[in-house]
Amino acid sequence: MKSFDEYYSKYHEEMRGYISRNVHSNDVDDISQMVWFKFFSTLNENINNPHGWLYALAKNTIIDSWRKKRHLEYAPHLDSIVDEHVVYSDEREKLSEGIENLSKGDRELIDLRYRHCKDICEIADHLNIGSVAVRTRVHRAKKKLKNLIMNSSTQNL
Repeated sequence: MKSFDEYYSKYHEEMRGYISRNVHSNDVDDISQMVWFKFFSTLNENINNPHGWLYALAKNTIIDSWRKKRHLEYAPHLDSIVDEHVVYSDEREKLSEGIENLSKGDRELIDLRYRHCKDICEIADHLNIGSVAVRTRVHRAKKKLKNLIMNSSTQNL
């Protein structure tokens, strides 16, 4: 079994990226700390897939954070936070729809680069192609995704 330090050094940046894509920037450190504390607390248990377990802990901690914020007593300044969350949710939905409409290859590139936080060289190794080709393909996939989202937005007006 690996030590906590080994898991932390291997997955810290990836987890932080996942958390930062799902919460406001001022909550990232707190939620990250909670996730790693929960992971440390369960380290002695027999976990078959620690990487997946970290994602489950992060997802559940993020959900808990939103639930706690929902139970705050009403204050006028919270309306802007709620409005911001609605806009953020709408943008995430458009992004998900756009990704679904990409080709399988483009979806895989976007998934590896941004969901799994892989760098260009890691993607190149995974796909057995050159790093220049990966950089070009990622750029083109992002451009296609942007066009899909923009076209979706103009159709909904």
